[in-house]
Amino acid sequence: MKKIEVCEIVKRYHVVEVEDEVDMEAITASINHNTSRYENGREALETALNKIKDACGLDYVIHEDCYGTELDELYAMDEVD
Repeated sequence: MKKIEVCEIVKRYHVVEVEDEVDMEAITASINHNTSRYENGREALETALNKIKDACGLDYVIHEDCYGTELDELYAMDEVD
């Protein structure tokens, strides 16, 4: 019997409450350049928003998986030992 590594790509839908001055498009674009630094999107958002909170005092709330999840893709990668 063989073992195959299977990759699952899932979309998670969060709601982020932020002050009007916060540009979420710029924040997500910045995060997308360094996605390998984070375990998941929640961690990436929290890290970026904490920097803004520390620098400017603006507050935020993240409602994780507020609109659920969706399987985007599933594929076989390599055989493993």
